[in-house]
Amino acid sequence: MKYQGYGGVDGKVAGSKHLFTIENGKGIEKILHDCGSNLEGNGNGNSNPLPFKCEELNAVVFSHGHYDHMGDLPKLHMQGYKGSYFGQEVTKEIAQMQLAETVNQEFRRSSEYNQTIKGRRDEIGEFIPFKKPHFVRSDVKSMMSNFQGMKYNIGVNITDNVKVTFYDAGHIIGSSQVLYEINENGKKTKILTCVDLGRSDVDSPILNYPHTKFPEDIDYCFIESTYGGRKHADKEKSRIELESVLLDGIKNQKRMLIGAFSIMRTHTILSDLYWIYKRGSFPKDFKIYLDSPGALKMNAIIKRHPECMDGQATVDFRSPKENPFSFPNLVTVKDSKMSYDIDSMKGPYAVISASGMWFMGKIVRHLKSHIEDEKSLLIQTGYQVPGKIGAFLEEGREKHPRINIEGQNFKYRAEQARIRSYGAHADGDDCVKHIMENVKPRKKVFIVHGEKEQSDWTKSKLESLGMNSEIVRLGKVYKL
Repeated sequence: MKYQGYGGVDGKVAGSKHLFTIENGKGIEKILHDCGSNLEGNGNGNSNPLPFKCEELNAVVFSHGHYDHMGDLPKLHMQGYKGSYFGQEVTKEIAQMQLAETVNQEFRRSSEYNQTIKGRRDEIGEFIPFKKPHFVRSDVKSMMSNFQGMKYNIGVNITDNVKVTFYDAGHIIGSSQVLYEINENGKKTKILTCVDLGRSDVDSPILNYPHTKFPEDIDYCFIESTYGGRKHADKEKSRIELESVLLDGIKNQKRMLIGAFSIMRTHTILSDLYWIYKRGSFPKDFKIYLDSPGALKMNAIIKRHPECMDGQATVDFRSPKENPFSFPNLVTVKDSKMSYDIDSMKGPYAVISASGMWFMGKIVRHLKSHIEDEKSLLIQTGYQVPGKIGAFLEEGREKHPRINIEGQNFKYRAEQARIRSYGAHADGDDCVKHIMENVKPRKKVFIVHGEKEQSDWTKSKLESLGMNSEIVRLGKVYKL
């Protein structure tokens, strides 16, 4: 059996793509684990070729619904894959939501292009033809008919020679550690993927702790190194820190803009805001605007899956009128007029919008109206990709007195705050602990999903404990 890493490897965090090739007497089977976006483009890259032949794949498995693990899903269909997809039941619903948004994006792009060339002729005098969207509703219907929603802890054969079992990863709702049991010419191999792994040091809102009971004969394990060498701040303090930042902003009449991923980070923050509300800390007239269509759709998905919630969440959501997604200070933005009106309002107020990296989504427009205002406060809640707008904001006004946003230069006058304890990944020590105490692979650990320094730390730490490990290099063929 062969393995190759085509994304989220070799010093890169985003774009997870892992290909397993199984050779049997009857032929070759190829299994793709995750197909994420590398987050380096502008969202227009669905036609860019994937680094493997999609028509040769036999099955595609998704660990969870985050964009850096599933964002290139449309490309698989557009580039020839017509087979089955497998993901936990929540992940299937997220996939359908994201594919529908891709259809909308493709329609907008083709419409905008067609408007620019309408009535124009080429160099030989012919009218320039209109473009049709590359991805339409019938594509979504076809893909979802081949998408199998998986339950936790129940093994399923996805090909003649591969069985998979999904275990809760505790990273986002529906996130999974995937156990592959592979039969290659009578040789049986077990591989466990622990990417992305949630936190076991605290009780994260809504989520369960990561699953820890596995078969004793696992051969290989894939582990992330996102936070290798780093230790998380106490997440229990995140709500206290958030409360302090918001109350200070209210006192100083700030217009507060909170950047958060629409899938789960927003919902963790909403849970903390609900906790602050129940403490009676917010003035009755203080409003928090949730302006994130994706997060609103996720609200419904989360509530449909109480089996994936922890005990406290099932209690919190018993009341349909008052819960983490519905309380007096929270206002859901449901139309564009309301979204635009917010930007002309005086503080204090808060807006939660996506994306958490500040370079795409509705938050970009909000940022344009907030960044030059000294009465604005920009609140960051997660990892920022180097070289992107979120990283520039985090690095501060002295280093970046002006920031380019969609081709326009803006003076960076707003204040900013960074709440560091919202990380949804296990830190370096917890990843190593998970490997050594829970997984205990017999042959090797493959290190992925981390920048160079963090990957090197993870390898050194594992090897100091006697665990054979290797940092996956882009495109390298590994024989298992």
